[in-house]
Order: sequence, then C-alpha cells, then structure tokens
Amino acid sequence: MAKKSKGFGDLLKQEKRKAKNLTKPLPKFTPLRKEENAELYVESNCEEQEQRIGAIVGFDKDGEVLDVNAQTLTSYRDYLEKHLTSPCHVTGIEDLGCFGWEEYYTFGPGSKKEYERLRKTRPSYRDTYELLGFEDEVQDEFYGLLVHVRRTSDQKHFCLTLSDLEATNENWKHEQILDDYSFWFVN
Repeated sequence: MAKKSKGFGDLLKQEKRKAKNLTKPLPKFTPLRKEENAELYVESNCEEQEQRIGAIVGFDKDGEVLDVNAQTLTSYRDYLEKHLTSPCHVTGIEDLGCFGWEEYYTFGPGSKKEYERLRKTRPSYRDTYELLGFEDEVQDEFYGLLVHVRRTSDQKHFCLTLSDLEATNENWKHEQILDDYSFWFVN
C-alpha cells in the first residue's frame, strides 16, 4: 500500500506539536546587542505582541484584538501618552504614508537637486524628529493617531501619522511600544 502524503493541515498540526514541546519559552521582548557599538534590536513573538496590544485596546468575544476605530485609537493614544517618556526620538519607516512625496525622488525620475531642496521644507523619512505630543482629536481609521514632532536638524515642526514612524535605537522600550502600535494599526 502506498504511503499517504501529508496535507497542509497535517503539517501544520505537526509543527504546532513541535512548538509545544519546546522546553524554553520565547521571550516577550529581549534587548540584544549584536556586537559592541552595534545597533540595538528587539526580539519579539507575534502572540505576545498581540497580547500586549489586546491589553491596551481590548479583545472581541472570539479573543481577537479589537479593530482600529475611534474608541480603540483613543485608548491607544491614552496608553502612549502614559508610557512614552521624553525625549522620544523617531524617524520614518519608509517613503510611504506621510512621506509618500519622496518616492518620486527615491525610486522615480525626480532629480536629486530638487529632492534636497524639498527636504528643507517637507518632512523626510530620513530625518530624525523629537516627539512633542499627540493631536487632540483622534482622526479616523485611515490616518490613525497624528503626532506633533520637531525635526532635530533644523527645529521645524510637523504633524505626522504615528504609524509611519519608528523609534530610533536610543530607547528599546520606545521601539517596542511604537512597533506594537504600527503593527496593530497597519494590520
């Protein structure tokens, strides 16, 4: 008799059994250094990340993290206001979202000279900002939380979408808190 091949469901069950047999649990978040003077990075587990987020915004009747809406955004803003300490330095994640204007120059036909001229008056994902505070009113599900920032290079003020920002590696707690927010908001 020919041996029956395992389907995807069987392989998934097998992987779950293997994971349960692990003797060492995965860390919630652990600050690590690769080498001396190397960038700090955080190791995270998705299930634990969802638990952290759910503790902030809540869970539905099926145990799933609540979706983005005005009420959950307000809860998240209140949490962030309490747990982000000053100074909190952030930078852009990529040239999308509130930094979308840059894509024409970074991947498109835009000239470097014009790009550098525009970066003097517009916020860039390559800049570093100091987080000053949150916009009073919670925006809709499209924009999420808006924050007031000051660019460190020239002290110019901007209002940016928080989901497009990440903490610089000066404070790994800020990194985790902001990464959790972006993960929840985007997904």
